[in-house]
Amino acid sequence: MNIYRITSIIGLLCCTIIASTQNTISFAQLFQTGDMTPYIGQTIQLTDTLHLNGWGSQMRYMWVSDHRAQNECEQGNMPREVFTFSLTDNNVNEYKRLGTKIANVTMRVTTAEYATLIGNATYVNDVRPNQHNHIGDYSLKVCGFNVEKFFIDVEGYETKTVKVVEALKNIDADIFGLCEVGEYPSAMYTLAATLNNAIGDDIYAATLDNIKDSTTYSRSGYLYKKALVTPYGGFTEASTSYIYKKRNIIQGFTENATGEKFILSMNHFKAKDTTTDESEGTRIDNATELINTLNNTVPYKYNDDDILILGDLNSCTGEIPLQMLYDEGYSCMMNKFEPNGYSIVYNRTVERLDHALASASMAAQVTGATTYHINTDERSGNTELNMYRSSDHDPVIIGLRLADDATKPSDECEGVKLATTFKNGLSPFTQQSVSGSQMWFSDANYGARMSGYASGNNDNIDWLISPALDLSNHSAAQLTFRHAINYDSNNKKSEYQTLWITDNYGGDVQTATWEQLTIPVYPNGANWTYASAGNIDIPQKYFKKNVRIAFKYISTTSESNATWQITDFNLQGTCAGTSLPQIEATKSFSVFVVDKEVNILRQAEGVSAIAILYDSMGQQISTKTVEDKAYFKISISGIYLLKIESEVYKIFVP
Repeated sequence: MNIYRITSIIGLLCCTIIASTQNTISFAQLFQTGDMTPYIGQTIQLTDTLHLNGWGSQMRYMWVSDHRAQNECEQGNMPREVFTFSLTDNNVNEYKRLGTKIANVTMRVTTAEYATLIGNATYVNDVRPNQHNHIGDYSLKVCGFNVEKFFIDVEGYETKTVKVVEALKNIDADIFGLCEVGEYPSAMYTLAATLNNAIGDDIYAATLDNIKDSTTYSRSGYLYKKALVTPYGGFTEASTSYIYKKRNIIQGFTENATGEKFILSMNHFKAKDTTTDESEGTRIDNATELINTLNNTVPYKYNDDDILILGDLNSCTGEIPLQMLYDEGYSCMMNKFEPNGYSIVYNRTVERLDHALASASMAAQVTGATTYHINTDERSGNTELNMYRSSDHDPVIIGLRLADDATKPSDECEGVKLATTFKNGLSPFTQQSVSGSQMWFSDANYGARMSGYASGNNDNIDWLISPALDLSNHSAAQLTFRHAINYDSNNKKSEYQTLWITDNYGGDVQTATWEQLTIPVYPNGANWTYASAGNIDIPQKYFKKNVRIAFKYISTTSESNATWQITDFNLQGTCAGTSLPQIEATKSFSVFVVDKEVNILRQAEGVSAIAILYDSMGQQISTKTVEDKAYFKISISGIYLLKIESEVYKIFVP
């Protein structure tokens, strides 16, 4: 054999060995081109732990990614779905719960998005919960639960009843607000009787809704422990729609031990369309009618400001119907206690459609909130006689400790303050570089400084990010800073030196949803003279937890390599005002609204009086002197408070 043939054989052997070598790579490397095409036919060992996000047809394969993905309509901190692929495990013969982690993955890539496990992977955290998370030191437990077509006399009713009753027994709430209950009034009463029979004692009763017809598709209702609470004030429908009036309901409850009261609103808004979002208009109508009822009927019928809104609103936290309720002063208890919680899984992503919102006075009495994941991570069609997959939604559970107005706990709002010159370091801000070698740094003379120039122009995208700010329970927040910009050759400061805000930052600027804030005043860009940026208001929708402010700097090789210097950053928040005098029994003035005009007429002779108009958060809007009459022009619909000397009037402006 000649040397050439020996060399050829050795080369062939080497190539064969290299071709069969197992690649050990990260998930990011696997999808660096957008899919797995470069690795088709190869055996891959992943360094990452995968997350099970969904099952394929008849559980033949799993959809997996390197994280549990959140639907894009949410505003939480969980990452969105970017890359998923199908993974087949021929050794798995039983269902694994969604969210299960898969470690020690070695697989054979068969197509751009399909792979098959080789050997045995390790499944982590595939455990069913048997109790819900802690909800604080509560005296009452309230649960909102979509029980998914709990209808009497339909196929599978017996199994469905067992599963729902087992779930209710396990949750052991003092009040259940239920939706998607069968159309017949007897469904709620049958459920109460069946639950009591399973417990072995006469514990629960159903509220009487006085709706006798049986032609609606489904309704909402309440079960309550008779020894702990008593309904009062009657049953209120929060919709004029023939269908939705039985789905969006309100009931007052008194805690027997303390005599304290609160209002519970249970709701089921219009379901989402599967292909379009045309149904959102109906959900907006649902929210509008609920708000009108809460504003116009509840204060007089139930005589209490403590309102808790529960239910399947079929809207994510960032969608319009929820924003409408936020704008009315209701705060999201899930954002406060469980910001990354979810109540349903759809198309391999998690989202929250089931909510708990509280009025300002009610929020101060909520001890905790959680979502109990007994359903959405379970296999659809599960007929086991237990509580798992009793519905397609997870129940939302709230802890309450009711108190009178004099002893209600405060929301501990102290007014956010954040001030720094950046001259002694960037802290408490952090810098994050998306691209380029240059980064933000602290200068003892000039503050925070960033330039893309280093031996020439360079491409850079760099962020300077504030710590998390808790702006919940605030009525206003404003920031200002001083800055200088030099070597700005193209006058694009509003594009390359900018200010941003987000409420879903999770450590990576590229996965957060940012909104640009306008900087009112920029320096001239041609020297080191500092200018005040002006007063910058934080938008109302960011009055919540985990808000971040960030400076973003961009430089390019062709357009901009300006130097940006920032100092004297100052952000201050104002807590929402809540202490206004109580409404008096007798009034000296007549107050009424016509065409968004609040009219005041004196009822009896007297000296001139001062009338002060407040918004629903207690912030003063305007002042008038009342002789015989006066009026205020209102441009924005909502609830207002009018104080005339010692008298206070609650007003709704449509």
